[in-house]
This record gives sequence, structure tokens and C-alpha cells, in this order.
Amino acid sequence: STKARACCYMKELAVPDSIVSVLDGMDFSDMSAESSIPDISVAKDQTGFDALNSVEGDRETGNNCMRYIRISPRDQTYIERALGEIYPNYSVSMSGQFMYPEGGYMAWHTNSNAKGKRIYLNKSDEANKSFFRYSINGKKGTIWDSTEWSMKEFEINSDRLWHCVYAGKPRLSLGFRLIKNLR
Repeated sequence: STKARACCYMKELAVPDSIVSVLDGMDFSDMSAESSIPDISVAKDQTGFDALNSVEGDRETGNNCMRYIRISPRDQTYIERALGEIYPNYSVSMSGQFMYPEGGYMAWHTNSNAKGKRIYLNKSDEANKSFFRYSINGKKGTIWDSTEWSMKEFEINSDRLWHCVYAGKPRLSLGFRLIKNLR
């Protein structure tokens, strides 16, 4: 697992070893084949900070070039329960399962249609080639992926957290939505 670090409105946390062992046991080998080749120049254009300046209004979801993947219900349930132990005051549900091919991306967006806490587990085939980029209240940043699983936590609220993803090398990303339990 990796050390926890905070970055503005985002926290990068250690992934519990029990979750890493499940993730590493999954077979993602058949997901590297892609029927269409991404246009890397479009991807870089869509995920640069300059592209954010041209976005008008609110964008709930962005243009993208990635593949939805499936994981077994058993593995999904295990990971959701393990995250539930870390976040005992929340209900955890999977919200995204993506494989980004080399040159894949998700353009700038806010997810403003689904407010709340998010967790993303991700890794890339090569360190410092793929990233999660964000901008909120004038603060901008880029968090580069590593070859080990990382866990990122952030909040979608009234402050629009603009963010995008770029994959310079193949990248896996599993998203989870955390909904505060009623008491």
C-alpha cells in the first residue's frame, strides 16, 4: 500500500492490502485489446488546462475514449464491504469500471448531477504517464498515476470540482460512490 497524502480537495490514501490482493487477482488481460485506436492529439487537447477555459456552463459528464469493464459480483461486493469498513458512516456502491487504452481519456466534467463523496481505485501500466487532473476555485493540479493501485477520495458538492483523466499508457479505474447513512 502507499502513503496517504492530501492535495487541495482530494486525498490520496493507502489502499488496504486486502483490497490490493483482490484487485491483483482480477484478470484484466483481455481488456487491453481495443477495437479503435484513440486519437492522442484529441485526448491531450481535451485534458489540457486550456481546454477547461473553453468549456461553457456546467458539464455533468465529458467526452471520452475508454472502455467499460466488468468485474465479478463477488469481487465487487468484497471491495464495497472493505471500503464500508473504512467509511462506516456511508453506504458504498460501485459507480464506474473503466479501462482507458493508451491515449484514452475522459474530458473535463464535474459530475454535478450526482453530488457526494467519491473513491477511485486506479493504476496504470507505466508510472507518470497517466493522470487525474482537477481545477476547483482557481486551484489546479495534476496527480500522476503509478503502477501500483492508488485510492483517491474527493467530494462533489456545490463547489464544482472540474476534473478529467488522460491515459498515456493503459489505465484501470474503479469508482465508488459513498452516500452518507441516515442516523
